[in-house]
Amino acid sequence: MGSIERDLATDIARIVRATADEVGDGRPSELIERVTGHLGAQLPEVVVVTRSWPMWEHANIQRGVDAYLAEHGTLVDWFGIAGGQRSHEDLIGMLVTARMRGTYELGAVDFATTAIGPDQATEAVQLGLVGTSAPGGEPVLLAIRGSNVQWGLEQCRLEVLATSRVTATEVRDRVERLMAEHDLLRGQVVAFGTSEHRGNELLTFLPRPALTGEEVVLPDGVLDAIERHTVGIAEHGERLLAAGQHLKRGLLLHGLPGTGKTHTVRYLMGRLPDTTVIILTGTAISSSARPRSWRGGCSRAWSCWRTST
Repeated sequence: MGSIERDLATDIARIVRATADEVGDGRPSELIERVTGHLGAQLPEVVVVTRSWPMWEHANIQRGVDAYLAEHGTLVDWFGIAGGQRSHEDLIGMLVTARMRGTYELGAVDFATTAIGPDQATEAVQLGLVGTSAPGGEPVLLAIRGSNVQWGLEQCRLEVLATSRVTATEVRDRVERLMAEHDLLRGQVVAFGTSEHRGNELLTFLPRPALTGEEVVLPDGVLDAIERHTVGIAEHGERLLAAGQHLKRGLLLHGLPGTGKTHTVRYLMGRLPDTTVIILTGTAISSSARPRSWRGGCSRAWSCWRTST
């Protein structure tokens, strides 16, 4: 082969490599095959239904998905997405880009650590998908996308992929109900506001105080009256509900600074160990500052305490 032929062969090989870099090597994408193979449909036929929650619900999303998988089984193990600018694209955008350009490919699941108590944390999927089935047996994929404040993503997302919007919505709603049933925030003492605790910028988990009645100094009969109005209602909650009575009660403690308002509230927190307590102080008391995404206040048994001078 002469020099001209060798140069021509080299140029052709270079063109082929450049073309392959642009359109892929002709082999099907493992990532797309994992998605379409389970759903039994091509990517343009896939429907995505999404629900977003604040970042502090990350562990609850994971728990809801885990409970759903326990009900309906895992048909395709968890898998992730590698490559590209994952922080900037939504899930279906990454899949379309993977099919067209090969920018994204099958990868390992990303995990993140999220707080579930004042001194506890758990691992939750940051970006990953898992294959399961709908209540009616149709194949679906569940995807979890965690928040990423660094890139402006301040919410967590659950995404359900299916070939029918009705199916995807049914699965999403079931996961949401399971989140409420297995809510990790229930029974906690929490405060809303900026915090450095475990990097959480809004929700802070606080330890539940443990005080005895002897440590609360109030005029005779005052603490007993307060306990009847709060602890007494909780102790007889089932009987009151059965009689058609609601359990909502207000309590306003007032007095000069140092008279024991906050100390009394701390004592009541310890007396109600199974009650969820939300502490609102300062500007957080105003309705405009309260979180807008509380799921089912009654089912969570939220209790908000206020004191006033």
